[in-house]
Amino acid sequence: MANEKHGRSISKDEFDKMHKTFKSKNPEKTHAVLFHKDSIQRVLNTPGAESVRICFGENDNGENTVMILATDAQGSNLYTAIEDRGQLCPPYCSNT
Repeated sequence: MANEKHGRSISKDEFDKMHKTFKSKNPEKTHAVLFHKDSIQRVLNTPGAESVRICFGENDNGENTVMILATDAQGSNLYTAIEDRGQLCPPYCSNT
């Protein structure tokens, strides 16, 4: 199972429906985290990277956030490059 390709493309309509549903059920919670492409590229450039894992967490301010790291072909975490400090929405939202 670790070698399977996970993920699929979805339409804008599917995205809008899922995102709207989440936001309506969780109006006070973080509903998006923005990362610059350089952050994503650092993770993808990790030696042995086959996939990207997005982990949920809570920062020191009690806000929901995500952390991004690479995994190898067996699905094991590679801790060489871990990205955090994405821009949380809310409060920093634009067209979400």
